[in-house]
Amino acid sequence: MMGIDEAGRGPVLGPLVYASAVVPVADAGRLHDLGCDDSKALTEAQRDVLLARMAAAPFLQIQTVTLPAATLSAAMTRRPPVSLNTLSFDAAFALVRDALGRGIPLSALYVDTVGDPDRYAARLRSAFPSIGTVVVAKKADATYRVVGAASIAAKCKRDRDLRAGYPGDGVTKAWLAAHVDSVFGFPSLVRFSWSTVRVLLANTPAAVGIRWEGDDDDERDAATRATPAITSFFGASPAGRAGAGPPPPPPRVAAPFFRVRHIAPATSFFA
Repeated sequence: MMGIDEAGRGPVLGPLVYASAVVPVADAGRLHDLGCDDSKALTEAQRDVLLARMAAAPFLQIQTVTLPAATLSAAMTRRPPVSLNTLSFDAAFALVRDALGRGIPLSALYVDTVGDPDRYAARLRSAFPSIGTVVVAKKADATYRVVGAASIAAKCKRDRDLRAGYPGDGVTKAWLAAHVDSVFGFPSLVRFSWSTVRVLLANTPAAVGIRWEGDDDDERDAATRATPAITSFFGASPAGRAGAGPPPPPPRVAAPFFRVRHIAPATSFFA
């Protein structure tokens, strides 16, 4: 049987991690002996101890899929956007395909839900008809120990990368406010698609509004048209102020490869 759970779906910082735990049906009871439970009910120290036990258990296999913050931001702000639910589905499906591809004869699958449990289960049954039992449920990590084992693995993996920073956390908001870049916004650690980030950028005077060259003119209001184009930030202005336009480019100097071979740009051609 396989259990699947995630860690980091809500935080504004860091990756989203999906994990699977696979155990022979006959050994499922041994997860209780290991102490596997919902990761949220355990302290960080307890999770680390359990992960070490799980790693040493010969009957248990753990796999993880990590979606970095930059991947989430790129997918969720593209046109058209890819929803967080779709990204979550893809990660879970990848874990199941990986297990089946390695020849593991899965007979039961237990998943902590994303969205509607019935529709999620129907998608899994359609994609993996060889799996006899598919259960998708809310708080599955607290109900099925195989899902609890996956939740511990996912949470420990994420904790190693980042101490979780939630949108409502005052420390996280203070860190975000202190790390605003006038042009690039934030480091790639931050999920740009989160409303917390969009609101902070909109209300921070240091964050310069930017007009993207791909925007249609008829979709811009007067205020948007007055903002500098993204290309205006590619060089310093004559006064040293970003956004006032780049200086004239310096004269081009041919690389040694071209100078030694007396190769010059062609400006006219004969028919």
